[in-house]
Amino acid sequence: MMRNQIGAIIIAAGLSSRMKIFKPLLKIGKKTAVEMAVTSMQQAGIQEILVVTGYQWERIADTLDTTSIQLLVNEQYMKGMYSSIVKGVTNLSEKIKAFFLLPVDIPLIKSRTLQEIMTCYDETQAGIVYPVFNDIKGHPPLISTKYKEAIIANNLPGGLRSLLENYERDTAKIEVVDAGITMDMDTQDDYVNLLEYYLARSIPNEAECRAILKKFGTPMHILQHGEKVAMLACSIGKALNEKGYNFNRDLLRASGMLHDIAKGRPCHAEAGGEILMNLGYPQVAKVIAAHMEIETKDCENITEEEIIYLADKMVNKCNIVSLEDRLRLSYEKYCHQPQAFKHIERRLKEAGHILNKIIKITGLSEERIIAFDQQGESK
Repeated sequence: MMRNQIGAIIIAAGLSSRMKIFKPLLKIGKKTAVEMAVTSMQQAGIQEILVVTGYQWERIADTLDTTSIQLLVNEQYMKGMYSSIVKGVTNLSEKIKAFFLLPVDIPLIKSRTLQEIMTCYDETQAGIVYPVFNDIKGHPPLISTKYKEAIIANNLPGGLRSLLENYERDTAKIEVVDAGITMDMDTQDDYVNLLEYYLARSIPNEAECRAILKKFGTPMHILQHGEKVAMLACSIGKALNEKGYNFNRDLLRASGMLHDIAKGRPCHAEAGGEILMNLGYPQVAKVIAAHMEIETKDCENITEEEIIYLADKMVNKCNIVSLEDRLRLSYEKYCHQPQAFKHIERRLKEAGHILNKIIKITGLSEERIIAFDQQGESK
């Protein structure tokens, strides 16, 4: 289906009674929630965007560029959200064959997620496509306009969700790596959590890391190895931060968890970096791409790449070991493959250079670093 045949309806008509603050105009960075929702749709290539307003519609109108969207006023907004859905569906143009439906209080949908939903719609030919994050169904669904009349005529209890359940056989789900599809702003605590997520959006959080690993079919033993590398990297980062450094704990955790996502492929470090770059996480991509080959030069500086490189070399399967033990274990495994062992020996030598820098800066011994395995990451 051509992208100009897909529209979007953003519902921004309610009273925000539970929030007690007008949700469409809550600030997320430099934009309001309603602007953020509109921008996501525009970045995904959606051209026909309908914003359904009601309560305080004039304030929303003053916020939006109405030359690029269609602003609708639902005079019956006090009847509830379903009346606003009907208002939007009724005003879709004839060319629209399917539409996203997004409440304004779920504003942090990645444009990549919307594109994946549209691709799933094309590939499955399902009438309704839902995004799913870690087995939780979220927003926005993409709904065929063949259900337009059924939505307009519906007067059964339960609203749109209840109606669409009648068409379960015409439904598809797509696993996405976007926690934003499940994050709403019903309460002020929700809003605080959403802001925290927005500020850290350039790095996948732990739940998103797990979703990424699941999406790419990562075996359990690689997942467990990644978790241990992440723990060790974060512990090392914390020790360095206590000496005046400023390492991003979230970046270290994500890079550790995901560093072997392409394990089994040729040049798996670079391949993993490419996966994360394509997912929109360039910082993590850069760290992951360097975890197999690195050259340490600066004796005074430490980088995230070096921390992950070292942590990976000190974790044998799921156990933290000394570099000497790692070399011995590698020799036992590759003693009949001298060329392969030569590469491992060189990499472990580079890891030793990094370890010595960290010992010099932090005062920690290698034995103390290995002990993180029993103590876990310091909070």
